[in-house]
Amino acid sequence: MKRLASILFLLLAFNSAHAADLVVSNNAIIVFFGDSWTIDTSHSANVTGYRVVEYLHSYFALNYPTSNIAMYNGGRSGTTMDITLTNSIQKFGVPLWGYQSNLFQKIGFLSMTDNGGLGTNEMVNAVSNACLAPAVMSDGAFPLTTQSGYTATMRVQWVAVGEPPLEGSGPDTAQRTRNNATTNAGWTFGARGVDGWNTLSPSWFSDYTANGGTNVEWFASPGGHFASGGALSWAMAIIKGITTDTNISTCTLDWNSSTPSATNHCVVSSIANSGSTLTFTRHDDRLPMAFDVADGIITNDAQGAFNLIPGDASYFHFDLQITNLPAGNYSVAIDGTTVAASLSSTVLASGWNMFTNYSGPYWNQRKEVLGRIRDQRYVNRVTLVSGSAGDQVGEIAYGSAGGTPWDAGARGDLLIASNNAAVAKLQTNVTSVNFAATPTNHTFSITLNQPRFAPFRR
Repeated sequence: MKRLASILFLLLAFNSAHAADLVVSNNAIIVFFGDSWTIDTSHSANVTGYRVVEYLHSYFALNYPTSNIAMYNGGRSGTTMDITLTNSIQKFGVPLWGYQSNLFQKIGFLSMTDNGGLGTNEMVNAVSNACLAPAVMSDGAFPLTTQSGYTATMRVQWVAVGEPPLEGSGPDTAQRTRNNATTNAGWTFGARGVDGWNTLSPSWFSDYTANGGTNVEWFASPGGHFASGGALSWAMAIIKGITTDTNISTCTLDWNSSTPSATNHCVVSSIANSGSTLTFTRHDDRLPMAFDVADGIITNDAQGAFNLIPGDASYFHFDLQITNLPAGNYSVAIDGTTVAASLSSTVLASGWNMFTNYSGPYWNQRKEVLGRIRDQRYVNRVTLVSGSAGDQVGEIAYGSAGGTPWDAGARGDLLIASNNAAVAKLQTNVTSVNFAATPTNHTFSITLNQPRFAPFRR
């Protein structure tokens, strides 16, 4: 699919003058198409995939808990994206989008990182071809084939995700050029583009120079693959590229008042003060995204992302602020579980951000949502190794079953109809994830810690 040279020339320079948030509606169906960085399971020493997309999925599930959003990982490993991506979109994505009502919003993420051999114009061409799906498609060769029926009129909002840096001290200028081309092509041919390289390169290159990339968690076989730290860092960059909304849920209370001073995306009720303890009930409209933190069972740990970009640890605001409280240190309990043993009155007065608090009912819920997302993929929650398609469970089975009518020549509307039963099996997984993400009431107890004095001795 050829494009005018003048258009391509304008796309050579990175364009960041786009700030409008991606609007996600009720019943949105999101499919992420990527490479081995998003799904790879072929390396026993480590698994780079099942992190980036899962963290991103948790953001959508927890940030839109009543919107019945479905998200699927259409990543794959092997070959080149310029040939495989469009086929993957048709083979995997079209039946998922086509199964639901035409009124449902359809969003596609394109992460074309395996296009390492393509120049700038070729990358733009590859993105533009992908953004034409599902109306047109390729069977691995050109020309593109025009579809008919519902498939021809189906509209997908495309987000082109630019490349993160490659392993090394940088700058990997070819990767940067592909990133810029992808980002700009996303804005031109899809709904939007997301910058990866320019956002992440300073911290990722510094990490490699300082300590061999410990926080990105590069691993040697094969080179250029990363684990949880890099995955969360990239997922955060993607989220920053689609929204400017950093507030999750915040509230401000006065120690001496039974009425909240301010609330945002939450409702606070039943405020009572016994003198040394303030109690109240909080119901949040939404919760922060989830990610892996080692806890004795879970061995993956994404906290390295916050060493790479410290501001990411406080990027989302999930805040509790209490003003006019007596000076001292306080313990915070939620539903009877202590989540902070000693917070200063200064911290509480300025606002305590619970985004990186890894204990108590909020974190347990976020962790369970991430676990059910892994269940939807049919991926072990601890090892992240996928199960067998022969078990007919989750997306592993869907990807396998969907190949049968595809290999038999089914395309477009026929492919949708042939996969309806397989897609229907996934709805139980989707319902399970969304149910786990539903916010509930929580009882907070903020208690002034009593000072301890050394025993009197003569």
